Amino acid sequence: MASYGTCPYCGALVRSDQQKCPGCGAPNDKYVAERVSPDLMPGTIQELKDYCSAHKVPLRQLRFFIGEDYREPRAFGVYRDKENYVVYRNKADGSRSLGYQGPDEAHAVSMIFRKLQEAGSSQGLISPETGDWSAPVPAGPPKTIEELQAFCRAQHMPLRKMRFFIGEDTREAMAFGIYRDGDEVVVYKNKANGERAVRYRGRFEERGVKELYDKLLEECHKRGIYPEGKPVTHAGSRSRSSSGTRSGGSSTPAKRTRSGCLFFALEHPFRLFLILILLGVIVTACSGSIGHSKDGYYQIPGDDLVYYHYGDDWYYTLNENDAGYWYEADSFPEEDFETYSLGDDWDMSWGVSDFQESSTWDDLHSSSYDSSSDSDYDSWDSGDTDWGGSDYDSWDSGDTDWDSDW
Repeated sequence: MASYGTCPYCGALVRSDQQKCPGCGAPNDKYVAERVSPDLMPGTIQELKDYCSAHKVPLRQLRFFIGEDYREPRAFGVYRDKENYVVYRNKADGSRSLGYQGPDEAHAVSMIFRKLQEAGSSQGLISPETGDWSAPVPAGPPKTIEELQAFCRAQHMPLRKMRFFIGEDTREAMAFGIYRDGDEVVVYKNKANGERAVRYRGRFEERGVKELYDKLLEECHKRGIYPEGKPVTHAGSRSRSSSGTRSGGSSTPAKRTRSGCLFFALEHPFRLFLILILLGVIVTACSGSIGHSKDGYYQIPGDDLVYYHYGDDWYYTLNENDAGYWYEADSFPEEDFETYSLGDDWDMSWGVSDFQESSTWDDLHSSSYDSSSDSDYDSWDSGDTDWGGSDYDSWDSGDTDWDSDW
């Protein structure tokens, strides 16, 4: 029997058996139970493992641990403890809440299975049309209409509110869109007066998708939203030539003899004191940075995981749709990790979020962890989990210039 809830994006009433919100078209995270046939529902932990293997479910990315009593923070899991089966959820601070503990294996597996389906749906890994698991959103910009749809689902973009129609030829005024017309792809903008301006029509789908993807990011950036990750700004460095002589100046620095230095120390003891304090601060700062000399990004060729080395600790992430969170790793897979360095600075082309802009970085540099952020982990209601999308609450399509051709 279907249950009812409200859409977190527009507040409309949504049944659990509806794939999308009837108000704004956002995917319904609770659309789980009604699409899973009882015959396909795993009944044991082993059957659930087989299901995940057959459907290539990215369990580590989703932080699900089947048949394992995993003790690290931010994790769901189920395992057998003697005669009982335990379904658990580890909070961000490492404390644990139990969803079930008892002898009924089928009930325990059903609970974690539905939670897994909800997580996959909210991460854009389950097709809202078919209910099938799909591959994670590819790293880098989308190249097909389907990849663009998956990207937007993973970011929880309220596309209708944003006035973007992907895979749809809408005739409504004030709309951007892309759709297939036979062998061609059409990218368009419907102006405020209903007039249509075609940005691209042709056989190169990747080019058409890029046009709309760039426009989508442009509109997001105008509102301070960076679904692809915030850009890294580099401070300008002075060229070596600028440290040389100025025009008309002497290229030979004045020499200071030992007696001159002694004279300076005797005549200016207070200045010398300040200089010594400054040197002490510099030495302390340098010694503190030694432990971070190898901080940066690392990746093994052919592996989807990107790692970040911070001090003595390792963190990893799979792609930027993982809620911008980097998970703690025990170690880097290879001992000679220096040979796998990607550098210190984040690169958008890697398809992962910037570690120094992530919530993990914020947690590491927060003087005290805000315990209120853990309150979501006390409940087993998927609606309590913040999967992102709140940045779009204040989106006003009226901020878009609907009179121009693009």
